[in-house]
Amino acid sequence: MNRENPDDYRYLIQHTEESAKRQRFLQEIDNLFLEDELLLARIEDEFDEEWEDFLEEFDQKRANAKRILLHDYINNPQIIPLGILPTTEIESELDRLLNILAEHNIYIDFLGKVDSTEAYRFITEELLNEEVEDIRIEGMNQHFIYEEFHPSDEYWEDDDWESSDWGYGEDWRNPF
Repeated sequence: MNRENPDDYRYLIQHTEESAKRQRFLQEIDNLFLEDELLLARIEDEFDEEWEDFLEEFDQKRANAKRILLHDYINNPQIIPLGILPTTEIESELDRLLNILAEHNIYIDFLGKVDSTEAYRFITEELLNEEVEDIRIEGMNQHFIYEEFHPSDEYWEDDDWESSDWGYGEDWRNPF
């Protein structure tokens, strides 16, 4: 560095100030990340506690739960038999029934294409006669999959699905 050139000293001072600013900035970022990590850890702990509480409540209710028909579980809504339901009203009755089920946190998944008449028939003649555990926990949903009742080649190509690691075998409707 040339002592006689004032620009060299200005550079040195400026560089030192920029370096100090850069260090303070990096420290602030580190502090923010540390705060975020601590906040995330607190959130994870709270979630873990809530999840443990949910599982404990579920286990307690399940241990004492009665098995009832799904129709009873949803408070016995009036069902119009498919044989007397006008075809023009099938769609609206299906929507009404799906809404009633959703009010009780019950959902039906149709993986393939199922027309409204078959969907209504399936719900009213089969699904509502299924037994379920009378467990009601806020935020808990029950899902039924149409194809588990009516397997199709499209979704069940493996002939040995019942013996696979993820199948329930002979007792597939009551795996517990």
